[in-house]
This record gives sequence, C-alpha cells and structure tokens, in this order.
Amino acid sequence: AWDLARAYAEEHGYTIELQGPVALDPVGVVNTLTDCLAKDVDILITTSTDPVTLSTVLRQWQEKGAIVVTWDLDCDDPSARDAYAGICDLNLLGNFIVDDMVDFLGTDEFEYAIITSELTSAFLTQRVEQIQSYAAEKYPGIKCVTVEASEGDTQRALEVAQNILTAYPDIKAIVGNSQELDAPVCQSIIAADKVGQVYYFGHGTPNSSKPYFEMDVIGCISMWDPGEWGAWATAVGIALFEGQSFEDGPLTYFADMFPQAEKVGDQYYYWQKFTFTKDNVGEFNF
Repeated sequence: AWDLARAYAEEHGYTIELQGPVALDPVGVVNTLTDCLAKDVDILITTSTDPVTLSTVLRQWQEKGAIVVTWDLDCDDPSARDAYAGICDLNLLGNFIVDDMVDFLGTDEFEYAIITSELTSAFLTQRVEQIQSYAAEKYPGIKCVTVEASEGDTQRALEVAQNILTAYPDIKAIVGNSQELDAPVCQSIIAADKVGQVYYFGHGTPNSSKPYFEMDVIGCISMWDPGEWGAWATAVGIALFEGQSFEDGPLTYFADMFPQAEKVGDQYYYWQKFTFTKDNVGEFNF
C-alpha cells in the first residue's frame, strides 16, 4: 500500500510520509496521530482497529485545517473526516466471495459453512448476512449449513473448523470472514483428509495462504490489491486538498487510474476487488 501511495503522491508533486505504531493497536495509532499533530501536514490518510478512539483525534486534525481521509476501516463518526476512501461497501465483498466460490467449484449446487471472527461485530455480521442473502437470491442451490465464530483466536478457529467438517461431511467449502482464518481452516481440512473435497474461500493474505494454494486446499481468496487501495486513498486526499468537489455518481476525474470510481455521499469507492489464485498469489508479498 505504501509503495503505490508514495508513487501516486510523488507523481502529483507531493511529499508523503509513513507513520505508524510498531503494532496496529488502537492506542498506538492514536498516540502516533497525536504526536504528528505538530507536523506541517496538509493531508492525513489513516485507518485504525478502533473506529471510536480514531474519531476523537481526527477532529483535532480537522481543527488544524488538514484534509482527513480514512481508508480500510472507517471511523465511527463521519463528521470527523472529510471522506472515506474504500473499495466498495465492504459488506458487498460477500457477493464477490460467493461468485468466486461458484466459479471455482464449477457448480451452483453445494453446501458450505461460514466461520467469522466475532458474532457480536455488527460489521462482520452484516457481511455474513450479505453472503447468505446474495447466495440464496442468485444461487438458490447453495445452502449455508452453519455460521460459527472463532472469537478472534486461531486455535479456536482450528477447533471450529474441525467440528464443522465432522458435523457436515458433505460440505464443499468453508468461507472465512476474516483474513486470519485461512491458515487454521486449511490445517483442519488437511487433518480431516478432505483435500480436494473441501476448499477454503473468503479472506486471507498471500503470504499465509501460499502453502495452502500449493496443496490445493484454497480455492481462491477474495480480497483487494492493497497497493491500489493506498493509491486510491492518496488520490482522494490530494483531490480534496486541491479544492476539487464532486457530485454523487461516477468519478470521471479519476478515470485514468480508477475507471469505476464512484462517490456515494462522503464515501469514495474505486470498485476494484482482487482475487488471489494459485496462479497469481506468488506475485505478492504481504
């Protein structure tokens, strides 16, 4: 994300600086943003694991006159930033997962299960519901047999996947609704001797998923190119800083690099999801 963000900024005559805590924890992010308030910065592009604490410090950046753009995860209060730069409504990533799953399996009649990090997270729960409703509407032959939670623990994810494979021996896929689920679910599929019978789909990272692609345990990973997303957030921040204003709808201003870009309220989407497959995953390192 950093490399393409920097390349876009420099190409447009701006200097960009990367700042962040050693670990992506909410306190560390807020401390970094607070420490940087004294810097001569015109545009802030940021994300956090805690939308609530992020909003408080973002208001301080607005008070100093900076353009504030959130990306990846948004803050909880839209008034605390000028724009959110996203891929799309993140709930709609569920649609991509379902389509990728059907394309890979070559059939629209099968059973699948979903594992999510938390059942109490409104954001994650909405995407689970989107997966189920989209699948039911577009592919009525697909049946979700269960939705389980790993509670953010990889060992728990391993156990949950094992239980699913035992309880539902006819499933063809397990969907992971969070990127840390790829390894434990794949390990469970291998341990259950289900390689080639059950595949992992959903979220993950190239580095953690590469060995499982090689072992034919993963069908595909429905994510995004973080470099493109970083460049997109930078593009939105620069455009707003330069005084550009946009109506809702297609954003032809960005058409050269982001032909599908669209504005919905104060949210700017570039609509370029990315599917990692066995053939292309080796090209990425994160």
